[in-house]
Amino acid sequence: MRKESAPSRLGLRGRTALVFAVAFLVLSGGVLAGINVLTALGVSARSGASITADVSGTSTGAGTGVATVGVDEIARQQLLLWSLIGLLAATVLAAAVGWVVAGRMLRPVRMVTEAAGRISAEDLHERLDHAGPDDELKRLADTFDALLARLEIAFDSQRRFVANASHELRTPLAIQRTAIQVGLADPAPENVAATAEQLLAANRRTERLLSGLLALATGQRGLERTDAVDLDAVVTDQVEVRRARAAQEHTELRVRVDPLVVSGDAVLLGQLVGNLLDNALEYSTKPGVVEVDLDPRRLRIGNTGAVIDPDAISRLFEPFVRLDGDRHSAGAHAGLGLSIVRSIADAHGFTVKAQAPATGGLVVELALT
Repeated sequence: MRKESAPSRLGLRGRTALVFAVAFLVLSGGVLAGINVLTALGVSARSGASITADVSGTSTGAGTGVATVGVDEIARQQLLLWSLIGLLAATVLAAAVGWVVAGRMLRPVRMVTEAAGRISAEDLHERLDHAGPDDELKRLADTFDALLARLEIAFDSQRRFVANASHELRTPLAIQRTAIQVGLADPAPENVAATAEQLLAANRRTERLLSGLLALATGQRGLERTDAVDLDAVVTDQVEVRRARAAQEHTELRVRVDPLVVSGDAVLLGQLVGNLLDNALEYSTKPGVVEVDLDPRRLRIGNTGAVIDPDAISRLFEPFVRLDGDRHSAGAHAGLGLSIVRSIADAHGFTVKAQAPATGGLVVELALT
């Protein structure tokens, strides 16, 4: 088993300064060593000048003594001594310069660290706004700011989703509680039957809501496995299931489907197509037309309906959004259909967008490539 190395006691700034000092020491030491070696070779290659001094004093019977010292050897030793002193001083200076330079270079990193320590899920508005040359550190700061922006959007969306989901779940529960209280106050058979109908309707609404939330969560989780799916067969099946409803609502279904095989989850793709069809039928004029067009590049489903403000199109894919604002009347949907479509499309790598024709209605296009 590989052992993990012990963490360094020096920080990044200290290690940078140390690298500066060691690199300078090695390079400068090599240069000075070469100079001293060449100097020593020069001394041994020639006969150096000498200093001769008479030594006088009390006679010892041994005669006159002469002291000779090579001038070049003394100079070489002094050169070596001062070289070592200069090398040591320059190394300390290099370490100090490395410390200062590393501090300035790592300032944006320190800003990122301090900002990350101040940020919490409740306060994601802070940005670094690093001003400087377009280098690696500025790109790091800009990337961190972009990450914070995405997190802020995601947390805001999550808070809205939780608040809306709580409200949507509380509404049918309140209806059920009221119906039960009325039924208990007047247990006449006709009132009991009416109470049962109200409870059943509230139960259906809760079931639809929970099914929608489950589908939304499944789409956002991504695909666990993919298979080759005949998308044309999926579209045809979903259309056939809704033909009776379309006929009852006097809505004409115009379908053109080309053979197409995609990689994905057949069940989720069925939910995607079904939600698009349900949305088109729900908001189509009565009588009206729903058009379904599938080719190798896209799936396009549109209807005839009221004129929609183009500025409101982007909100259609948010959970619990209905342009008519009615999510609580009998039979009303919670506004999860298109948000489920987007989550399933994202899981498959598809792109979904909506358009509001000037003549009215809504066209949703799923780009498959």
